[in-house]
Amino acid sequence: MFRTVASILGLVVCVAACASSRSQAHSDRPQTRSAPSATSRAPATHAPSSAGHMAPTTNTVAWCPATDLHVWIHDRGPTMPGIAAAMVFLNTGRRCALQGWPAIRLAAPDGAPLAVRHAYVRATGAWGPFSPTRIVINHGRSAMSSLLISAPATVDPTSPGCRITFDWLVVLPHSRGPDLSVVTKHQWWAAVCPHKSVIAASPLRLASER
Repeated sequence: MFRTVASILGLVVCVAACASSRSQAHSDRPQTRSAPSATSRAPATHAPSSAGHMAPTTNTVAWCPATDLHVWIHDRGPTMPGIAAAMVFLNTGRRCALQGWPAIRLAAPDGAPLAVRHAYVRATGAWGPFSPTRIVINHGRSAMSSLLISAPATVDPTSPGCRITFDWLVVLPHSRGPDLSVVTKHQWWAAVCPHKSVIAASPLRLASER
């Protein structure tokens, strides 16, 4: 009988010990979380706004062709820095656009180029500053580029090569055609001397933007 009771007690102790061991082993395991279900929501995120990075809207206004522009020189007279003038571009065709500086060259009536320095700037002592922004010119309206012709005070306007009559040649920004002859035998207030005189030009702007 005593053997039977001892056997029963030993079995009870063994079962309790095994249960405690399994419980301890389970508590020592790293805890893992189940994956969220398809219906659970992830934390809300906000994509950066693209408003400041959007590509500019395509402008359908074409660049002005030289054949649609009637161009002339408007004298404004002498100033302290030099002779001020304006090159005017009257649009005789469809609505079109311009941007930047016209490329200017001077030539003698026989076509020989005059070696005059050119400066494409935003401002001088006589005008500006002007920005090279895109402008749209309606039919019958004008754009303009301000000019300043200057030379050192020591230059003798009667020296060989100096001229007061010459031809203007200009190439429009974005133009792929030949030079456009602007005006011929234009007389200035003072002579233009090769290797001495400097012609400064501003970016094109609407003629109403004085």
